[in-house]
Amino acid sequence: MRDKNGILWIGTNEGLTCYDGKIFTLFKTAKGETLTKICSLFEDKSGKVWIGTQEGVMTYDGKILTKFLSNYLFGLVDMLLFPN
Repeated sequence: MRDKNGILWIGTNEGLTCYDGKIFTLFKTAKGETLTKICSLFEDKSGKVWIGTQEGVMTYDGKILTKFLSNYLFGLVDMLLFPN
């Protein structure tokens, strides 16, 4: 996905990489961890990058990475909505 600033975001099972036209940079959290198993990328109107992984959904606003949902919550919602 290319954002409004022209940065190319590349998500794979091995991590999230940003390319500014000159340099590839592996995206890391504040703790130095890489995001893995990227399933989807989207930029909203405000410029936040939404990152879908197998572990949940996150946003990145250029400074702060915020985790919104985890697969644990998805499983809990499925159990409540679709009991056996």
